[in-house]
Amino acid sequence: GIGQSLYTWRDVFEQLCETYTVFAIDLIGMGYSSRPEGYDYSVASQAETINGFMDAMQISSAHLLAFSTGTVYALQFTQQHPEKVGGLMLISPGALTPEMPFIVHMLTSSLIGSIASKLFTVKTGRKLLDMCFFDHTLLTEEAVREYYMPLTGVPARLALHYSLRGLNEEEVMQNLRYIRNHTLILMGEDDKWHTKELTEIFHS
Repeated sequence: GIGQSLYTWRDVFEQLCETYTVFAIDLIGMGYSSRPEGYDYSVASQAETINGFMDAMQISSAHLLAFSTGTVYALQFTQQHPEKVGGLMLISPGALTPEMPFIVHMLTSSLIGSIASKLFTVKTGRKLLDMCFFDHTLLTEEAVREYYMPLTGVPARLALHYSLRGLNEEEVMQNLRYIRNHTLILMGEDDKWHTKELTEIFHS
C-alpha cells in the first residue's frame, strides 16, 4: 500500500511460508523499490507492475494478499488478468476516505502536495501510525523508524505524493461486480479510516 513497505508484513511471512510459496513486493515508488522518472503512478500502471513481476518470476497464477490502498492495485490487476489470480484477500479495502487525516488529503493536492510531501517528517509518520495501531505497545521507537525509513529523502516523499494523486479507484469500483475470483475481505471493527459501510459496498 501507499506509504507502506515489506516491513508491514514482517510478522506474517513465516506463517504463510508454512503453506505457500510467498513472493512479497514493494510496488514502484513504495518501500524499497525504485522511483523512476516519468512513471505515472496510476492504478493501471501499478497493476501492470504486478503483472510484469509475475511474468519475470514465471508465476502463472497466485493468490493476492493486499492491504488498504494496496487493495485497489490488486483489484485492478484481477480485473485485467483474472486468469492469473487464484484468490483475493483484501484487508481494510479502499482508497482515500474522508476519515483519513488532513495531511493525507494535502498530499493528493496538485497545488500543495509536493510541498506537503517535503514536510512529511518522522513525527508525522508517528501520528499516522498512532491512529492505525490498536495495540500501542507494538508501536516502539524501532517500529516507527522502520516504517518511516523508506520515506526518507525527497524522491521517496514525492513518490508518496504522486502515488496518492494517481490513486483513482473509480474504474475499479465500477467493475467490482465483474470479479469472479474467490475473495476474502477482512475488516477491523476499530478501523478509523475504512468504515463498515465502505466494506459493505465491496462485499455487495
